[in-house]
Amino acid sequence: MLATAVPHPVIRNISLIGGKLVVSGTNGTISGNFYLLSSTNLTTPLASWTRVSTNVFDGSGNFNITNTVGGAPQDFYILQSQ
Repeated sequence: MLATAVPHPVIRNISLIGGKLVVSGTNGTISGNFYLLSSTNLTTPLASWTRVSTNVFDGSGNFNITNTVGGAPQDFYILQSQ
C-alpha cells in the first residue's frame, strides 16, 4: 500500500502593516478550512490557544490573513488546518 503525503501549509510572508499582522502562504488543502490561533504564552497547551480567524484556502491552496495585533507585550500565532 502506498501512502500519500498530506500537504502542510507553508507561510511565505509575514508583515506588520499599520498595526495589523498580515500572514500569507501556500500549500494548503484546496477549499479546506484553516484557523489562526493566538496565545500570549508559547507554552500554553494548543487546546487553550484563542482562535482569532477562521478561513478557507483558495482554489490553489493559498491563504492570506489580516489580523489586528493585540496590546500584549508579545503574541504568538500558529496556523491550524484540518
